[in-house]
Amino acid sequence: MNNEPFKFVKIIASENSTRKKPRLFCFHPGGSSAQIFYGWIEALQTLVDIYAIELPGRDESIDIAPYTDIKQFIKPLVMELENYNDRPMIFFGYCMGGLIAFEVTRMMGNIILHLFLAASAEPIYAADNKLNRFMSDEELKIFLSKQFSLKLTNEINEEYINLLLPTLKADRSITFNYQYKHSDPLTVPLTIYGGLQDDAITLAALHAWQCHTSANFRLHMFPGDHMFINAHTSLLLKKLTEDISSIGF
Repeated sequence: MNNEPFKFVKIIASENSTRKKPRLFCFHPGGSSAQIFYGWIEALQTLVDIYAIELPGRDESIDIAPYTDIKQFIKPLVMELENYNDRPMIFFGYCMGGLIAFEVTRMMGNIILHLFLAASAEPIYAADNKLNRFMSDEELKIFLSKQFSLKLTNEINEEYINLLLPTLKADRSITFNYQYKHSDPLTVPLTIYGGLQDDAITLAALHAWQCHTSANFRLHMFPGDHMFINAHTSLLLKKLTEDISSIGF
């Protein structure tokens, strides 16, 4: 039996060079994994070393039971991330990953250089967004097929989606069970990205993030629905590259 603690941090691209670049930590959306960020290497690796935060119950850890509540893993995740604070740290969180990145930033404070949140509703709005409504297994399968650009008519894809279904249900429980506790605003700059055709996350739910930082706040909208990370990857990476470049290290 392996008693080693679960490792959340996955290295996407890290160069062994004398230049100590900032580290970008990417938090995946529900039902997804670190794989969603592997296509970002070419666009970002000259600016930052890229890491992903991956929860269990997917890819290499598919046999490990997934979490259903952020309280189950937030402290060990923060402890692991503290091992990387010898260089500036930037967080990027997408949807569920946005809530997790936000809570981790609240615990780690201004050691985080910048926080980027995409397709993620402000905590007060999060409980009411359309993604939190009950979905049947068939609706969840359709959601997964869109997220991974898979056709349900393909037998292999159907089997893969069935494998991911318990993980998506657990990830949805993380957002269902999330309870925001009021505290002082962050002192970390905050940039929010949203999709113009996202009918799950309203513009008001994106603007509302502004009250959570006393530092600089920016909001940028992209074409596309909730998963604009897939449909408009190049636009997202172009903007993220510009925004990271403007931070100043």
